[in-house]
Amino acid sequence: MSVGDDIRTAHEASRIERQLKRITSAAPDRRILLVQGMHDRFVPALVPKFLPQVTRLLADETPAVRHQTVLLLTHLFELHPDDFGAAVGPLVGMIQDSRMENRSDTLTLLDTIARQQPRAVLPHLAKLVKRLDDPTPGVQAPLMQVLMALGRRSPAAVTAQLAKLLDPRRPQVCRDVLEMLAAISAEQPKGLARAAPRLVKLLGSKDKQVQESATKLLVAAGQAGVVSVSKLLLRTLTGRKVNPEARLRSILLAQQLAERDPAPFGPAVKHLARDLKHRRWEIREQAALLLGTMGRNDMGLVKDGIPALSQALNDDDDLVRTAAVRAMEQIQVSSLDYTALRKASEALQSAKFVIRSVRNLGIGMGQADKLVSDAQRSYNRGQYQHCIDYASRAEKIASRAEKESEKVGAALTRAENTLQSIEHKGVAVDEAEKLLAQAEKLLARHRYKEARKRAEEALEVAQRLLGEAQPDVVLRARLEQQLQPEVWNSFPVRLENLGGAVARAITLGFSATFAVRGPTMLDTLEAGETQELALELHPKGLGLLPLGLDIVFHSLEGEYFRTHRQDILVVGEEAEFEPRELFVSGVDATVVPDKSVVTRRYHVDCGNCGARMPSDFRICGKCGTRLRERTDRLLGYHCLECNSPLSLNQKFCGGCGAAAPAKPEAPTICSHCNAALSPEQKFCGGCGAPVVIA
Repeated sequence: MSVGDDIRTAHEASRIERQLKRITSAAPDRRILLVQGMHDRFVPALVPKFLPQVTRLLADETPAVRHQTVLLLTHLFELHPDDFGAAVGPLVGMIQDSRMENRSDTLTLLDTIARQQPRAVLPHLAKLVKRLDDPTPGVQAPLMQVLMALGRRSPAAVTAQLAKLLDPRRPQVCRDVLEMLAAISAEQPKGLARAAPRLVKLLGSKDKQVQESATKLLVAAGQAGVVSVSKLLLRTLTGRKVNPEARLRSILLAQQLAERDPAPFGPAVKHLARDLKHRRWEIREQAALLLGTMGRNDMGLVKDGIPALSQALNDDDDLVRTAAVRAMEQIQVSSLDYTALRKASEALQSAKFVIRSVRNLGIGMGQADKLVSDAQRSYNRGQYQHCIDYASRAEKIASRAEKESEKVGAALTRAENTLQSIEHKGVAVDEAEKLLAQAEKLLARHRYKEARKRAEEALEVAQRLLGEAQPDVVLRARLEQQLQPEVWNSFPVRLENLGGAVARAITLGFSATFAVRGPTMLDTLEAGETQELALELHPKGLGLLPLGLDIVFHSLEGEYFRTHRQDILVVGEEAEFEPRELFVSGVDATVVPDKSVVTRRYHVDCGNCGARMPSDFRICGKCGTRLRERTDRLLGYHCLECNSPLSLNQKFCGGCGAAAPAKPEAPTICSHCNAALSPEQKFCGGCGAPVVIA
């Protein structure tokens, strides 16, 4: 450096010193400008001298001043990257700055320093790693880049610090750290030596991604020879209180390593034999496969595990049995009669399967279970022929029980199905159910013939009840006085169901010579039930008038019954009157099995407001509620020839073909509650009953 350069440097140093003094006493806005104006003052030689003073500006209370200071330090590092360690500590503190741009520019500068001068950053490694757990936005990703840069130059130191964060209880942190370790080990695999013990613990993590990442890193460490992964895994394989997930992953990893060198896992053989009885089938399966891999070239290494493997041939799980067979084939067990062993295993397993199937039917397998226990005992002792004999006898007993139970079950099913159809009709089935219960008890005791007999008896009773399960509605009416013209005459009616099943939608119809008032419809009439109806008749003439009386009802199954009684009543004459009784029976009723005859004319009772709507309605016209349940009810418009029900738009009867009668006029009052009706009403506004056109 020339004398002129020295003078210039001294002059700039003087100006920088004065400007630094002014910064301490200036206002915030002025401090920002002063720091910004220092960029052009520095020459490389002045950086070490003033670096501590500039660094102290990072503690300024004004965020913008701190930001300009970071930018100034970035410029100074470009001028003089050596001896920059004094600024790193304060810069690490700036990672938690309140302003996003300050944090971002600070991390960018730290990344640059870590790439070019990692020794300046390494003393602060522990603080940087601690900051990885910082939830502050914009910190983790760039900080990981800083640590990655350090890891390329000092992998052992970085991985040792990162390993401290590998806690299975914090899966997200583990995922981030494992990603960094994978990137570092790709260039510097030796760095994994310090992290390997922690990686083994992660094999028991509940997070599958953490498990897989830890496994890959351990495999990489083992292949690179930086650490004895086998020794680390041996601690897990031989431990008693080990997380099942950790044990499973350790076994899987050991299989990969045992392909190259199985010897280190020799001390784990006894423990792997114990794992063949583990409650988790995955561990049993993989333990068998590991033993097979180890014993493929050295049977002596796994000889203590062969008895357990032979028992695993009879495991309840198919995959475990398959793994055990494969292991035995790999080991090439010559000291055992392997053919007999396999046959015994297959016989024992087949017997267990059949017994389990029969037991699921609710049938006890006491004798067969005892034989299977004897077979298992013989198998464990190596007495394979005895095992086959016991298992075969057990399977025959179970198979015979299965065939007999199928016959009984078929009879029970037929009886139960018949009973269900009867119950649906509302018929008591106590007798048949008692017989069914007896059949089931006999079946459980292996008394198949008796059980089948009881089931068939139950079916006979059910079929008998089914034949009797029909409604029979009769009408009884007694006239105590002579009918008077042009007035409403009392006409009490009693309906009785003499049949064996419930009757639904009972409707009474009268010929046109009489008007009727009162409840002419019933929703249901149980078997043996009686209902009294207070009706009134209004004769339309004098003398001898014909009375056509219809009873219409149907069963729960939808069968339609119709009966008719024609009678002559005296109206308004002076002749001596004698009380008389009218009787109409449904025994001889015409049965119409076609459900469509009635279903077209059902109405629907609204469950919310009680209003009655046509059957094709889905929404109540009164309250808007969705209609769900249907009450069967027929409207009273009938053919004059055969009394078949008619709709108001029919021109001809669908039953006999006769011309439909003239469309009757709508009544002016409700037949149920006597409320006034308008001609266009279909339902009574008082009680909600349908307007019956008689």
